[in-house]
Formats: sequence, structure tokens, C-alpha cells
Amino acid sequence: MQLEEFMKLGSGQAAPAPEAEPAGPESGLDFSTTLSPLGTPPAVQQAFAAGAQRLGAACTAEYDALCRALAAREHVPAGQLVCGAGRGELLRRLLVCIAPQRAVLPAPCPTAAEQVFAAMGCTVSRCMLWETRGFAMGEAFPAAVNTETALAYLPQPCDPTGLLASPELAFAILDKCARMGTYLIADESLLEFTDKPAEHSLLRYVPRYPNLIVLRSFSSIYAMPGAPLAYCVTSNPVLLEKLSALAVPPVLSAGVCLAGAAALQCREHLQRTRVLVHLERPKLAAALRDAGLAVYESDANFLLVRAERTDLAQALAAEGVRVKGCGGCAGLSDAYCRVAVRSAAENAVLVRAVRKVLAG
Repeated sequence: MQLEEFMKLGSGQAAPAPEAEPAGPESGLDFSTTLSPLGTPPAVQQAFAAGAQRLGAACTAEYDALCRALAAREHVPAGQLVCGAGRGELLRRLLVCIAPQRAVLPAPCPTAAEQVFAAMGCTVSRCMLWETRGFAMGEAFPAAVNTETALAYLPQPCDPTGLLASPELAFAILDKCARMGTYLIADESLLEFTDKPAEHSLLRYVPRYPNLIVLRSFSSIYAMPGAPLAYCVTSNPVLLEKLSALAVPPVLSAGVCLAGAAALQCREHLQRTRVLVHLERPKLAAALRDAGLAVYESDANFLLVRAERTDLAQALAAEGVRVKGCGGCAGLSDAYCRVAVRSAAENAVLVRAVRKVLAG
């Protein structure tokens, strides 16, 4: 996307759909990420650039201002919120503070998350999400939590399946964790891409459940991979003290803090991203099914697909279209891939490349 188009997005004008690119090695379309198809809001880019001029200065004031802005948006006390340098950094910090011996995770789930748990010496119990049930999460997840479970990890939506647990099931998981003395990390890093994020968020239960930690990220929804920023909210005072202590010296630069504060003002970006994903996801799913792939239901800005061959990701890469192979995810084979939902023109390029690869 050109700079002029970015500026139109920031100004509220509708950017024209990009021209469809030829499917070939020179096109380089990337469907392997979960970044917003609208790109980074210009205001966020400008704020980050302004902060980069202050590399040698302390950023305490910018960090505090970001926390206050986040607390105001989420309607929580600023003291119950901690920011970190991306979801991975904050998740590692949480695991250091909690030091869980055993954890329950859905499978498939983000490979990076499993790697973080393993690196921290935590024994992981996988709650399998079965293909025969469309990879939907069911009552098996809360049933897997017992008094020996120190931590449960609930991604909302799950990656790479893209499915949300229902509000009723998510609350049942939270309540079971509370009764078992188990921490629950509700990873809502991708929740803003879904149609009704407020209905599925567990954030409203934070005051009542000190075992609950809600984890959110700016990186995907605001397309900020180069300025990783995430935050978590909990009412547990002991955990908050430990998290804050591990953040000294500050893990965020002034540029990242300023970019995050600017992103909070980009409300139209959130709405336009959500509308685009809502409109294009079913059309892309239908086109990929027609092209010959098995496509699973999704609530997110990506689709889990399955091919009759195990080299789909590599074959598409040779055509200049990148998708994420899911062979490393528990419960999935190399026949599965995750594909992002992008603009109509970009999605058309993906579909043409899939047709060409499957026909060959």
C-alpha cells in the first residue's frame, strides 16, 4: 500500500482497493501474518517517529501516560494494568511471576505460546480440539483443569483455528479455574478482529476474579510488528507487584509508548478493519473451497485450510504468495495452513495461486 493510501485511511477517506497483482515470485503477497489488512495507521507511524528522536531520554512519563489512556479505555484502574514489549515478552514475564509447574493449553494453539511455556520449564497438558467438531472448544477444556493445574491459557480467538469459545464456555473456564486455585490467562490479542469483541472479552470479570489475567496486544490490529506492544490487566495485587518489578529498567521506548497512545485514538481503524474482515472472510472461504481446499469456520482475520497435499505452503511460496504452514502445531499436519483475510483484490491473487498450484 502506498503512502497516499495510508494517509487516506488516517483521514477517514476510503482508500481504493489495490490493483490485483500477478501471482508470481515478484508479487510477494504475505498471507502468513495476522496483521491488519489496512496496515499501520499514519498517526501511529508519526508518533513512533517522533519518539525515536528521544532515544537517550527516559520514557517514564510516556509509559505512565499510555497506562492512563489504556485504563480509561478499558474502564479499569491504571494500577491494574502493566505494559510490555509485545505478547511474547509479557507472557514470559507472567510465567516468571507465576512459576507454574503444570498448565492446560488448547491444541492446536499458537506454537510460540507452547514454546514459551516449555522454555519456562512448565509441563503442558493439551486439551485437544478435534477436526470432527470443527476444532470448536467444548466442555473438555474446563474439565481438564484440576487442583494440580497452576495455569490455564485461553486464546480468544484460538490460533490457528480462528474460533472463539462462547461467552458461556469462557466464563465456565474462568469459574472452574477460580475454584481450583488456577490462574487463567485470557489471551485476547486477536479479539479486536472479531465481530463482537466486547461480548467475548473476560475483561469485565477482572475485579471479581483475582486469578484472571487478560492479555492484549497492539501488534496485529494496528500492524505494529516493528514496535511490539502488549498489556495485561489483573486485579491480583501480588502478581501486579511482581510484574512491575520485572519491568525495571523499562522495557518500552518512548517511541513505542507514543505509538501506542496514538493507536488508541484510531477508533475508525478498528471499525474499518473489523468490517473488512467481516465482509471478506466468507467470500474468501467460499472461493478457497471452490478451488479445492477444505476450509474451516473462523471468527478471526484468518482461515485454517487443509489441502490433499503436504507442500501447499511451499508451492504457494514459489508463486510469490506466503501462507503459514501449521505442521508444527499440535494436532495438525503439514497439510494444514493458516491464511490471512486481506482485501478483495489481494484475496483474489491468493485464490488464483491456490487454483494454479492444485491444478499442477
